[in-house]
Amino acid sequence: MAIYTPSAFTSTAVQAACDAAYAAGGGVVYCAAGIYSWTSTLTIRSAVQVIGDGYGNGTDGVGTVFKQAGSTNLSAMVVFYRSPDGVAANAHNAGLHRVRLDGSKSTNTTTATDGIQAITNPLWTAATSDNSSVGWDMHNSVTDVHVWYCKGNGFKADGRSEMNISRTFIRECDGHGFWPSADTNLSQCVAGVNGLAGFYLGYQGSIRLTACKAWYSGQVTAAQGHGFWLQGINSGSVVLSGCEAQDNKAAGYFLDSSYACEIQGAADSNSTSGAGSYPALLISNSYGSKCDVVGVDRAGTPTQTYGLKITGSEGNKIYVSNRWLTNPTTARSLDPTSTT
Repeated sequence: MAIYTPSAFTSTAVQAACDAAYAAGGGVVYCAAGIYSWTSTLTIRSAVQVIGDGYGNGTDGVGTVFKQAGSTNLSAMVVFYRSPDGVAANAHNAGLHRVRLDGSKSTNTTTATDGIQAITNPLWTAATSDNSSVGWDMHNSVTDVHVWYCKGNGFKADGRSEMNISRTFIRECDGHGFWPSADTNLSQCVAGVNGLAGFYLGYQGSIRLTACKAWYSGQVTAAQGHGFWLQGINSGSVVLSGCEAQDNKAAGYFLDSSYACEIQGAADSNSTSGAGSYPALLISNSYGSKCDVVGVDRAGTPTQTYGLKITGSEGNKIYVSNRWLTNPTTARSLDPTSTT
């Protein structure tokens, strides 16, 4: 596969290299270490892999840093190509790897810039030209990427997916950290200090998370600052395995109006917006799911008072423990206001 190198440290030059790779039937766009001035949204098309030299620290040029220029106010920094009319093919087998995206939200305040968008058109319907040789899902990938300081979401997807996201870190974005679509795999991903939920899994199923962590969620809206928020899952299941929710402002895990999901993980010192306001695991109007959560609070003044609160739900299999390291004799597993 041919390797293409941008001619300058700008988004325009990276786009030109991506377009050349796509025109040749695919290739690798190698972005050397440095800080790239980002003034336009990068569109990655089929069979193009954008690869950098690592994510560095965002200030000294070590690693590959795509930094949004001041007052640019892009809707997204990187997108996977979306069919504009539902007839042309969406991007297939494309990828973004080993780079850092810096949304510079302090100088881009009028638009909620997302770090990465993977939105396909049409949604759920197989277009006749949508590359049936690889199936109708997109099979794109994101690995070893850091997304920081975006005013919108760190990662947002919608529509046909089959994406694989691994070892990706999203921090200090004002929206949700990760907002994946159906048929997505996420492994070893971390969401920290984001404005809303760390991982928002809403109204789409068949999403699998392994060894992912959410911490300090809810910096903009505490009531939405759940570590992992599963909402409206009613078509296909969502599975969380070996995950951790730590120091989030709301619940560690929120199973919200969903069914046939599985949650397995640990919840450490959540409900930081108000002691006892949220438990390690919150279940509301949900059915037929399995939850196994270990709760612990290490703070001198514990905030995760309860391990579980459940309302309006039935038919779930739930295993929850809750322990305060500072005062374990008064820890409670079940919020007494729970109802079924």
